[in-house]
Amino acid sequence: MKSFIALSLAALAAPAPAPTPLLASRQASSTSLDFVLDQVIGFDQRVPSTSHAISFNVTNDNPFSENGGGGKATCSVFWTTPSPPDCFAQCDSIDPVGTFFFRVTPGSFSYAGNFDLDITQVYVNELVNKNNATVAVREGQGGYQCSRGGQSTQCRVLEGVGSGFTQPFQRFFGEGEPDPRC
Repeated sequence: MKSFIALSLAALAAPAPAPTPLLASRQASSTSLDFVLDQVIGFDQRVPSTSHAISFNVTNDNPFSENGGGGKATCSVFWTTPSPPDCFAQCDSIDPVGTFFFRVTPGSFSYAGNFDLDITQVYVNELVNKNNATVAVREGQGGYQCSRGGQSTQCRVLEGVGSGFTQPFQRFFGEGEPDPRC
């Protein structure tokens, strides 16, 4: 796993494909309410056995706690099957305004540089409320670059190259945790 984090910057110099637009999961609103993903890391290992990992930080950048604003968490998943789990995993809270859950969107994963994330933040403001978004993570967008070797593919947002991913979310009132849960 150490090689997963210790990427060679020289290996990331390969040209990246043209960026593709982010998926929109947005409710019409005069104020943008966004999830911000940073420190996004993806990893595919082929030898000695197949495994995959994704990790990232997510923040609700809205300044108002009644909208779940200010919440921040670290999320990660590891799997050894051909497809990632389709259930929602709970993230580890950094700044606990609500609880974040996520999953790799079923059917979206092709490799560590091309997948979608379903993200949900559950918080209480008189009722249990939920913020939802789907974020497209693509090699070449937001500074997300990949290096490929014979045994693995390692991807991450390069410092000074990009800022990660920002995606508007939808708000749902009176709704609870996502389903299915891991």
